[in-house]
Amino acid sequence: MSGIQLPPDVIAKLKAMGKPVPGGVHIEVTQSCLTPEQWQKDMGLGKPDEGDCKSERNVSAGGKYSFDLTCKSDHGYSTVGHWEFQPLDTRHMRGSGQVDLIRSNGQHITMSMTLTSHYLGANCGDVKPGEGKTVRHN
Repeated sequence: MSGIQLPPDVIAKLKAMGKPVPGGVHIEVTQSCLTPEQWQKDMGLGKPDEGDCKSERNVSAGGKYSFDLTCKSDHGYSTVGHWEFQPLDTRHMRGSGQVDLIRSNGQHITMSMTLTSHYLGANCGDVKPGEGKTVRHN
Protein backbone atom coordinates (compact mmCIF):
# COMPACT_ATOMS: atom_id res chain seq x y z
CA MET A 1 0.00 0.00 0.00
CA SER A 2 1.15 3.50 -0.65
CA GLY A 3 -0.26 6.82 0.42
CA ILE A 4 -0.36 6.07 4.14
CA GLN A 5 1.93 8.20 6.27
CA LEU A 6 2.36 7.09 9.87
CA PRO A 7 4.47 8.71 12.58
CA PRO A 8 7.69 6.79 13.42
CA ASP A 9 6.42 5.90 16.92
CA VAL A 10 3.27 4.29 15.45
CA ILE A 11 5.41 2.27 13.01
CA ALA A 12 7.61 1.11 15.91
CA LYS A 13 4.56 0.06 17.93
CA LEU A 14 3.09 -1.89 15.00
CA LYS A 15 6.40 -3.70 14.46
CA ALA A 16 6.71 -4.46 18.18
CA MET A 17 3.23 -6.02 18.15
CA GLY A 18 4.12 -8.10 15.09
CA LYS A 19 1.57 -6.23 12.98
CA PRO A 20 2.15 -5.39 9.30
CA VAL A 21 3.22 -1.83 8.57
CA PRO A 22 1.44 -0.19 5.62
CA GLY A 23 3.67 0.50 2.65
CA GLY A 24 5.44 -2.85 2.38
CA VAL A 25 4.72 -6.19 0.83
CA HIS A 26 2.33 -8.35 2.83
CA ILE A 27 1.22 -11.90 2.20
CA GLU A 28 -2.09 -13.18 3.45
CA VAL A 29 -3.45 -16.66 2.88
CA THR A 30 -7.19 -17.01 3.36
CA GLN A 31 -9.75 -19.74 2.96
CA SER A 32 -13.21 -18.73 1.79
CA CYS A 33 -16.45 -20.57 1.22
CA LEU A 34 -18.43 -19.27 -1.75
CA THR A 35 -21.72 -20.30 -3.25
CA PRO A 36 -21.81 -20.13 -7.08
CA GLU A 37 -23.83 -16.89 -6.79
CA GLN A 38 -21.29 -15.31 -4.42
CA TRP A 39 -18.44 -16.33 -6.73
CA GLN A 40 -20.16 -14.48 -9.58
CA LYS A 41 -20.47 -11.35 -7.43
CA ASP A 42 -16.81 -11.58 -6.36
CA MET A 43 -15.73 -11.89 -10.00
CA GLY A 44 -17.56 -8.66 -10.84
CA LEU A 45 -20.43 -10.43 -12.57
CA GLY A 46 -23.00 -9.11 -10.10
CA LYS A 47 -23.57 -6.01 -7.97
CA PRO A 48 -21.31 -5.83 -4.89
CA ASP A 49 -23.05 -5.92 -1.52
CA GLU A 50 -21.83 -2.64 0.01
CA GLY A 51 -22.20 0.91 -1.18
CA ASP A 52 -22.96 2.25 -4.61
CA CYS A 53 -20.74 0.36 -7.08
CA LYS A 54 -20.51 0.39 -10.84
CA SER A 55 -18.68 -2.23 -12.91
CA GLU A 56 -17.41 -1.04 -16.29
CA ARG A 57 -15.31 -2.29 -19.16
CA ASN A 58 -16.07 -5.94 -18.47
CA VAL A 59 -13.86 -7.76 -20.98
CA SER A 60 -13.51 -11.47 -21.53
CA ALA A 61 -10.85 -12.26 -24.13
CA GLY A 62 -7.89 -14.55 -24.57
CA GLY A 63 -8.80 -16.65 -21.55
CA LYS A 64 -8.74 -13.60 -19.25
CA TYR A 65 -11.47 -11.59 -17.57
CA SER A 66 -10.99 -7.95 -16.56
CA PHE A 67 -13.16 -5.13 -15.27
CA ASP A 68 -13.05 -1.72 -13.65
CA LEU A 69 -14.97 -1.15 -10.44
CA THR A 70 -15.89 2.23 -8.96
CA CYS A 71 -17.62 2.39 -5.58
CA LYS A 72 -18.89 5.07 -3.23
CA SER A 73 -18.93 3.65 0.27
CA ASP A 74 -21.54 4.27 2.92
CA HIS A 75 -18.53 5.15 5.15
CA GLY A 76 -17.49 8.35 3.32
CA TYR A 77 -14.82 7.14 0.91
CA SER A 78 -14.71 5.99 -2.68
CA THR A 79 -12.64 3.39 -4.51
CA VAL A 80 -11.56 3.05 -8.11
CA GLY A 81 -9.97 -0.18 -9.23
CA HIS A 82 -8.98 -2.41 -12.11
CA TRP A 83 -9.01 -6.21 -11.80
CA GLU A 84 -7.80 -9.01 -14.06
CA PHE A 85 -8.34 -12.75 -13.59
CA GLN A 86 -7.15 -15.72 -15.57
CA PRO A 87 -8.30 -19.29 -15.01
CA LEU A 88 -5.34 -21.64 -15.34
CA ASP A 89 -7.43 -24.81 -15.31
CA THR A 90 -10.70 -25.97 -13.71
CA ARG A 91 -9.26 -25.71 -10.17
CA HIS A 92 -6.76 -22.82 -10.30
CA MET A 93 -6.87 -19.10 -11.04
CA ARG A 94 -4.56 -16.13 -10.76
CA GLY A 95 -5.32 -12.46 -10.76
CA SER A 96 -4.20 -8.95 -9.99
CA GLY A 97 -5.75 -5.66 -9.09
CA GLN A 98 -4.95 -2.08 -8.30
CA VAL A 99 -7.34 -0.12 -6.12
CA ASP A 100 -7.22 3.55 -5.19
CA LEU A 101 -9.13 4.42 -2.02
CA ILE A 102 -9.97 8.10 -1.77
CA ARG A 103 -10.97 9.30 1.67
CA SER A 104 -13.29 12.25 2.25
CA ASN A 105 -10.28 14.31 3.45
CA GLY A 106 -8.62 13.83 0.04
CA GLN A 107 -6.05 11.26 1.20
CA HIS A 108 -5.33 8.59 -1.41
CA ILE A 109 -4.30 5.05 -0.54
CA THR A 110 -3.19 2.82 -3.40
CA MET A 111 -3.17 -0.95 -3.07
CA SER A 112 -1.68 -3.30 -5.65
CA MET A 113 -2.58 -6.95 -5.20
CA THR A 114 -1.79 -10.27 -6.80
CA LEU A 115 -3.65 -13.42 -6.00
CA THR A 116 -3.62 -17.10 -6.69
CA SER A 117 -6.61 -19.25 -6.00
CA HIS A 118 -7.32 -22.95 -6.02
CA TYR A 119 -10.48 -24.92 -5.48
CA LEU A 120 -10.32 -27.18 -2.42
CA GLY A 121 -13.70 -28.90 -2.71
CA ALA A 122 -17.43 -28.56 -2.13
CA ASN A 123 -17.13 -29.18 1.63
CA CYS A 124 -15.99 -25.98 3.33
CA GLY A 125 -15.49 -27.58 6.74
CA ASP A 126 -15.78 -25.00 9.52
CA VAL A 127 -15.97 -22.05 7.10
CA LYS A 128 -19.57 -21.08 6.33
CA PRO A 129 -20.73 -19.77 2.91
CA GLY A 130 -19.97 -16.08 2.57
CA GLU A 131 -17.32 -16.23 5.30
CA GLY A 132 -13.58 -16.62 5.25
CA LYS A 133 -10.70 -17.16 7.62
CA THR A 134 -7.09 -16.08 7.58
CA VAL A 135 -4.80 -19.06 7.47
CA ARG A 136 -1.48 -17.15 7.47
CA HIS A 137 -0.23 -13.57 7.12
CA ASN A 138 2.97 -11.59 7.56
